[in-house]
Amino acid sequence: MLTSRIIYFIKSSLKDEYAYRYSLFIELFSTALSLVVYYFTTQAFADSFELTKGIDYFSYVLFGEIVLEMPSYFIEGTFTRVKRGFVEGTANTLLTLSNGNYLKTVHFFILRGLPKIYLRILCLFVLGKLIFGFSINYMAMGQALILVLLYIPLYLGISYMGAGVIMMTGRGNALVGYISSILAIGAGIYFPLTVVPSEIATFFRLASPLTLILENSREFALGKTLFDLSFVSILHLIAWNSIGLMIGYTILGKGKRAKESNGIPHIRT
Repeated sequence: MLTSRIIYFIKSSLKDEYAYRYSLFIELFSTALSLVVYYFTTQAFADSFELTKGIDYFSYVLFGEIVLEMPSYFIEGTFTRVKRGFVEGTANTLLTLSNGNYLKTVHFFILRGLPKIYLRILCLFVLGKLIFGFSINYMAMGQALILVLLYIPLYLGISYMGAGVIMMTGRGNALVGYISSILAIGAGIYFPLTVVPSEIATFFRLASPLTLILENSREFALGKTLFDLSFVSILHLIAWNSIGLMIGYTILGKGKRAKESNGIPHIRT
């Protein structure tokens, strides 16, 4: 029964995402095109980077893109979905049906977009393997995605923050986009942090959980496993999850009180 419900939810989510006849084809074409751009760009700059143990620059960049696909969705994608929900009235309807349960409402928007993200991750990996010689093995990729999932409390906290900000201010798209881009670049998605000044690298390692996620994930590509995670990395995981969830829940609560007192402010689309 539960399995059939999950399958139905995934099918309905993908049907909503790809409502038009050629939507899925366009998505696949877009993914393939982005891989072409990555491939030829990395070929042009590959000699400028000293990577280790046989990982080519294309695989380095694509691996970072895949690993950060889900965190980026929680930072930017859920914010956009919740905002659109209030603009279209879906969010208010869900709040009414759930007796004002804001957590359930935010979770609905989060879950609704996840099947598309998983499909994109699958497409990037498969097309990268079949066409472009993506050299990261299945074991390393699987462990990296498991590590990403261990940070789910942090992602939920980020989503709560986004929903709370929308209910308090009605805006924030540009800021969220900037933050997402800075965190991805600071994580070393396009280049190793060894090419930037050590002070900047240290700052991003301390200030951004994405940096820790990606650097640990790349260790899997070099032969390490989840059981080789350092004690410091485990402490960081626990700390980021706890702090992110606590701050997110607090901001969502403030947004809830602001909405109930003043209503949703004008949302800029």
